[in-house]
Amino acid sequence: MKKITTLLLLLLFVLGIYSQERTHWQAYSFSIDGSDQETVVSLLDKQFSSNKSEGITAYLYSVMFSDNEFDVTHQVIFTGNADALNKMWSSSPNLETQLFFSKMNNYFKEGGSSGNGTTILNFNSETVFPFQVVNIINSSSMSSLRIMRNSMKEINSKYPRKDKGTIFGSIKSGVHPNATHYFVSGYLSYGDLLEADRKYRLENPEMIEDAMKLWKDIDWSTSKSLRKFTRVLVKKW
Repeated sequence: MKKITTLLLLLLFVLGIYSQERTHWQAYSFSIDGSDQETVVSLLDKQFSSNKSEGITAYLYSVMFSDNEFDVTHQVIFTGNADALNKMWSSSPNLETQLFFSKMNNYFKEGGSSGNGTTILNFNSETVFPFQVVNIINSSSMSSLRIMRNSMKEINSKYPRKDKGTIFGSIKSGVHPNATHYFVSGYLSYGDLLEADRKYRLENPEMIEDAMKLWKDIDWSTSKSLRKFTRVLVKKW
């Protein structure tokens, strides 16, 4: 946990707004006791609200469902363009941030993980979808990935949905030893997470037909799901 908090120390003192340029992200996963959640959220809120700069958005998620190897309770995600994230790493933490981490260390449990990557596609990015299913994959075929990417663009353009957000991107390092890419499906409610996709498929059979045509040249054996978990947004700064 010390390693994670040291990395976070370089990041948490600057926050800002979503950039319209190419978006990169950095994710930090950690565990806290349930009885400490309110205190930790309050500390994060105070820190994030008082240390802002342009170009960065921060999200705090609570992990709802995960496999036993992903034994964490929360995630902090930072997004921004390359210039904004570079400034985060180039600046020195101030005294307030150092004091913040001295308090946070009292609540962090051992374990956790970190990682970074790039968003390639983001549909309905202007809407906040608090309930999300994250699928981490390993893909060894660039041609199949290219077909997936192009078909996602075509399907989401032809059959736009206001009730769902879809994100696809690459993983540069961390997250999982064999991870290369990820998909995030976002929903407005937990009920939507459970039923919205099935309902949409039933009401739009032509979408399934078009998708099958676009996917016919994908070699599915080159992609493997490594981890799948569900999270809910606690707060966005």
